[in-house]
Amino acid sequence: MKTLTIYSTPNCSHCRDAKQYLTSLAVPFTDVNLHEDTEAMNFVRSRGHRSVPQIYLGEQQFVTGWHELSGMNKQAIMERLA
Repeated sequence: MKTLTIYSTPNCSHCRDAKQYLTSLAVPFTDVNLHEDTEAMNFVRSRGHRSVPQIYLGEQQFVTGWHELSGMNKQAIMERLA
């Protein structure tokens, strides 16, 4: 199974919500703190993003953010990860 990447910042409530939601569904993800990873910050900015969380599957954006993710159930997420 593939793993999502959540580009986040420490004080972001939507980032926290997204990570808690994925954890509650047992969906694998890696959290990348943009305050600690300059290369990741450059990647996110190069894609035109100015807000977090940014949720990616590999090099492709998985959803546009927390609100879109929260509208997906576990089955929908897992189908896209398969």
